[in-house]
Amino acid sequence: MVSIFIRTYRNDLNWLDYCLKSIHKNLKGWDEIVVCIPTGQEHLLSHLTAEKVVVCKTYRDDYIGQQISKLEAYKHVKGEYVLFVDSDVVFFEGANVLDYFHDNKPVLLYDKWENVGEAICWKPVVEKLYKEDVPFEFMRSLPILYHRATLEHFAEHFPDIESYATRQPHRQFSEFNILGFFIWKHEQENYVLIEAKFTTGSHGNKIEGLPKNKSKQFWSWSGLTQKERIELEESI
Repeated sequence: MVSIFIRTYRNDLNWLDYCLKSIHKNLKGWDEIVVCIPTGQEHLLSHLTAEKVVVCKTYRDDYIGQQISKLEAYKHVKGEYVLFVDSDVVFFEGANVLDYFHDNKPVLLYDKWENVGEAICWKPVVEKLYKEDVPFEFMRSLPILYHRATLEHFAEHFPDIESYATRQPHRQFSEFNILGFFIWKHEQENYVLIEAKFTTGSHGNKIEGLPKNKSKQFWSWSGLTQKERIELEESI
């Protein structure tokens, strides 16, 4: 069973409508969609009937709050696997959850830090948590699929991760890099780890040796522009 987990908040709701529409229309292979929103905002999702709506704590810095909520997704989902999808992601025709598997295991992409540009800002916060050198970056292509059990095991290893996350510099916490290195250290046998070598196209990334990722993330920090709205309408 595969659960899709989307952590949203009030400023992302316009994006969320397109995201959910694209999932229902274009993405195959999932069993449930869980939409998580901070306490006090759940009334904004009262129109959703095909998705499970859950609430999480409200954080002063919701950038950190979103990441903590993802690390705690295992509390809300039923699936053996969790596909993390952001509100500003849309899926294109032919998308399938099976594309995130290889040899019946979730795919985890990684790359050397010198190849990841500004994402290198996440290296110190991961190394500080693990108290050792972290050679790779693990957020090379979204969405990312994990075993639900990985999230549970991580929480057992780091029960104070919420406190750690809220103490980090602004926008320098990375839940997927912290999870990625946890897998590298403890659970490599449960994943297929592949060094990221991909080309970028108009409808998603193509990683060498894997199916094309038939999705696109629009990075919603800038808001939903009219140009993007038109692109979304034409895409889905």
